[in-house]
Amino acid sequence: MNGGKQVAYQGSLIWNPTDYLRFLAEYSHMEVTGGPRAVAPLFDPLDLTPINKRKYHVDMAGVRAQVDF
Repeated sequence: MNGGKQVAYQGSLIWNPTDYLRFLAEYSHMEVTGGPRAVAPLFDPLDLTPINKRKYHVDMAGVRAQVDF
């Protein structure tokens, strides 16, 4: 089974303006080589690069607010 290779970079900011309120922001960037998602239709079907050598990336962002009561 070839699961590919994944490298991820993540960062987050957390702000607590009061003892009962919190704001969070997160960002992630993942670089993936190979794996089950490296097959068509995500890629050009005429691409002759072996599946385990194909590369793609994913960016994710999220925000959240928390209130403690």
